[in-house]
Amino acid sequence: MRIAELAFAGVLGGACFFGLAILSVPKLHTLLDKLFNKPIVNPGSGNPPIKIRGGAMTFRATSWAKDASNGNNPCMVGDWTRIELDDVVPVNQPTTSQFSVVYPSASSWQMDLYSRTKNGMAQKNDGVRLLSTKNCGSPGTNGITLIPEPNSDLEYYPWQDADSGVTDEDQATKIKRFRDLDCVVTDVSKGDEDMCEHISNIYINIPPLKPGDDPSKKPVGAYLCLNGECVLGFGTPTNPTELRTASTSR
Repeated sequence: MRIAELAFAGVLGGACFFGLAILSVPKLHTLLDKLFNKPIVNPGSGNPPIKIRGGAMTFRATSWAKDASNGNNPCMVGDWTRIELDDVVPVNQPTTSQFSVVYPSASSWQMDLYSRTKNGMAQKNDGVRLLSTKNCGSPGTNGITLIPEPNSDLEYYPWQDADSGVTDEDQATKIKRFRDLDCVVTDVSKGDEDMCEHISNIYINIPPLKPGDDPSKKPVGAYLCLNGECVLGFGTPTNPTELRTASTSR
């Protein structure tokens, strides 16, 4: 390589380094997150240890605790660095065939799960916000914390609440089922309370947003649970051959 070429390469490399150096720390973290948290589409399916299933939004984990760093809200104990979404479509392209997507090595993140109206329409008021945490029950313990959306009035059905020790057939996981207290139907011909508990839009933000920021503004991922029957999984699958109960179109 000629001396001029070496000099040009040195200048170019220095410019790139200088460009990164002048970025503020938050902006640099955002850039790195976008570079290293790209999703993989159509990766196949497994059986992650933490799951969220529909119809009605149900959170499933073998172990639960409280997150003292986030309002003492309930958290599902386990690894959150791998995120899998099965049977979803892009938010703005509901006619797209359902697919699976994996974020294989996510850093700290926020995921907003919105429920539906009594007529099954997507909405952005009620739902559950998931936050990755390292304080699930005790400092240093990874988990996923469940926080009500800011405008949401919710509870978890007492007969399907992990606090009661109730388990189900899904690998004996302890479960919490979302209940939308804002959804009241007195005339079944005009809606269905159960429909309010189905997932609609899903927004993933890496890293988590500041309080008051809109999750739908600049997410790294925006998906629609088209029929309320999508499945979300977290952690390393234990049985790669076991498919989900939802549609298997990939």
